Amino acid sequence: MTTSFGPTCALSATVLMLALLPGCARPGAAPANSNPAAASASASNSSASNRTKATAAPADPAATAEAAADAFYRAHAEFGSSGLPEGETLRHYRPLLSRRLLALIAEATGYRDAFAAAHPGDKPPYGDGDLFTSLFEGPTGYRLGKRTVLAPDRESIEVELTYSEPRTPDTHWTDRALMLREDGQWKLDDIEYGGQWDFATRGRLSDALRSQE
Repeated sequence: MTTSFGPTCALSATVLMLALLPGCARPGAAPANSNPAAASASASNSSASNRTKATAAPADPAATAEAAADAFYRAHAEFGSSGLPEGETLRHYRPLLSRRLLALIAEATGYRDAFAAAHPGDKPPYGDGDLFTSLFEGPTGYRLGKRTVLAPDRESIEVELTYSEPRTPDTHWTDRALMLREDGQWKLDDIEYGGQWDFATRGRLSDALRSQE
């Protein structure tokens, strides 16, 4: 079959030749007066900006005492269990607690385990109850309150706690989270119990962990 080049084909060929000449625009091509170096720099800057946005780190929860306290009580609400923290719970708590508090927890855990081994028929200490608040059952809600600077690396934060259950009045109390800045990061170093009812835990968390002494 012979293909003939009629007027339409000739026009198409002419258009194609003009399109290929320098300075003639092609669909999708940069304008004739565009600066390739500027376009490349713009693309590079846009790519770098996107990479910065994609890799930007979230706010550090230990950057302020309040943020660190909030991170602890959120973890406690989600992972807290009765008695001494261990296993998965302790893994979540560990980056939020000071070295001193972690050492006290380790000592109390060793004492509990030794007691259980020596007295298999007796209930060991630290076996149940919420050690991190005044109420044995633990809270069902919390809200951070007043912040007090005690020293350059120490702050106290009031924690307003609530325990709610159906058909009974809510229980409200205020504990104090004692925060320590350690290696540039704020950590929970102690808790001052504030419950005022009968059988509320009194004193401080550190005192409770040393009760075997």
